Amino acid sequence: MPEVKKGIFIISCLLEPPFGGIAKYLSFSLPKIADEIPIYGITQREYQNFGNKEVDLPNFKTKLIKNKFYGLVALPFMLFRHFNFVNQLLFKYNVPFIEVIKLIYLWFPEIDNYLHEIKDKVKYIHVYNKPYADGAVGMYLSKKYNIPLLLTTFGELVPHKDEIERIDEYSMQFNKITKDVLAFATKISSPTKYCQSVIDEFKISKEKIHLTYHVCDIDKFNNNANNFSTILEKHPQLKGKRCILFVGQMMRRKAPDLILQAAKNIKDLDKDIMFVFVGPDYGFYDELKSIAREAHLENQCLFPGAVSESDLFEFYSLADIFIFTTISKIECLGLVFVQAMLSDCAVIASNISGVPEVITSGENGLLFEPGDVNELTGHLNNLLHDDILKNKLKTNAKETVMKQFDEKIVLQQINHFYH
Repeated sequence: MPEVKKGIFIISCLLEPPFGGIAKYLSFSLPKIADEIPIYGITQREYQNFGNKEVDLPNFKTKLIKNKFYGLVALPFMLFRHFNFVNQLLFKYNVPFIEVIKLIYLWFPEIDNYLHEIKDKVKYIHVYNKPYADGAVGMYLSKKYNIPLLLTTFGELVPHKDEIERIDEYSMQFNKITKDVLAFATKISSPTKYCQSVIDEFKISKEKIHLTYHVCDIDKFNNNANNFSTILEKHPQLKGKRCILFVGQMMRRKAPDLILQAAKNIKDLDKDIMFVFVGPDYGFYDELKSIAREAHLENQCLFPGAVSESDLFEFYSLADIFIFTTISKIECLGLVFVQAMLSDCAVIASNISGVPEVITSGENGLLFEPGDVNELTGHLNNLLHDDILKNKLKTNAKETVMKQFDEKIVLQQINHFYH
């Protein structure tokens, strides 16, 4: 019989925003390496409403857990079946009971069955996200089936209640399980050097931590120059205006309000400037609109909400300046500012997490300290009045992104990680 080519069993496969972040780009990168490395994936049931699709190709198969009723019915049985695992989480690691229940409900019946079905075809189990939760599941299954565990970690190694702080009082009770999962893993993939430094807090051997950018399929942001006719039809108030763009979830830790505070500080702000805030509301939209009214900028603001990908391309193409304002170190990189750099925007970005790994202030963008409205105001005022600086940043930004996130390099990094 011919030898079976073993592949990767991925937990948390093909995530889409708002959960996905960088992991969204798995849907572009993994099919491109599947001929060499078969991919099997499974995504937990809470992700089913966010654009995920099951894939069934010869070397690339993914499943989406959908049946909530099955999870509820199977829950007591699975708690009993995996009593040692549950007992370990509760008493050795002191993981809160509700978190243990969520792990069993979201994952165990289907993931265990699927992995058991294909275990002879699997070389590695690879967990994306949450070493304290999904990673704990991966570690258990790794031991059960004697299959090595790989991890990809982002900015959050432990959960937190505080929206801004990466670590708070709630986080501390997850330190032990997180450290054990990180230590158990054969290899750890990190999308930025910043995320690597977060892993350092747990004193994990640097030899098993690999930088893997993951950012694929971004060339489409490079092919939309002056292509914004649909947006102008939908929003005619943008015609003839200079647009300053924010893209992201409307929430406090993304801090889009800093843009309006900076605009309020600029004397004689030109009336042809429009501030555009694109993204889904996470409880902050009304407050942002209120700030705009108080600053007398409501007629210079557009709040289109969440938009289609084609509309997003056009907003990037239309924008002159892009501002990335995140104030929380939870952020791992910030893909929106990378997309903006490739889309010929001059970028002002918060000097946080992985941002300075891409932007050198004054060369291909401008950095400001997180939350510093005065510094942001100065940068914005400079770009509004200094076309030489603005054009220099745009040119260098595009060159940086095309080089740093070249698809061949990214795919080589992923391939190297799997060998």
